[in-house]
Amino acid sequence: MKFFLLIGGLCGLVLTLVASLHAGNALSYALRDASIGCCVGALIFRGLHFVVLGSIRDHVALLATRAKAQHEAQSKEN
Repeated sequence: MKFFLLIGGLCGLVLTLVASLHAGNALSYALRDASIGCCVGALIFRGLHFVVLGSIRDHVALLATRAKAQHEAQSKEN
């Protein structure tokens, strides 16, 4: 989870800093905006991390259910 927070924070920082400087803001305002973007990016990536983990858990559970059903079907045939 730390990895996702760090990557999200870095992406938010860099993207916001570049966008703010490109918009013509002073460096102090650009750094302020970038720090806010860092926090927001980290929170967004944290949320995406939970969504990805939930999807993986659901997929593994589905595969286990399918494997169990196939095993029972093969047992009934024999």
